[in-house]
Amino acid sequence: DDDTGFATLINDNFEDGNSAGWLPYGAGTWNASNVAPSSGTWSLRHSNTGAAGSSHVVFNTEATSLNGVT
Repeated sequence: DDDTGFATLINDNFEDGNSAGWLPYGAGTWNASNVAPSSGTWSLRHSNTGAAGSSHVVFNTEATSLNGVT
């Protein structure tokens, strides 16, 4: 991938054990977890116990400063 000229606005691999800034939608809950991470020590994990339907997370970009991004 050529990312030349693009700014990185979100760089969260959850390695700090924190999922702050991510907003869940739908059934179940989302949390940073060190149980069977997809890579590294931590990743985002969905707890779908007793949940039916779909679920996703989005990052709250309203809390992100876009100063200097063109």
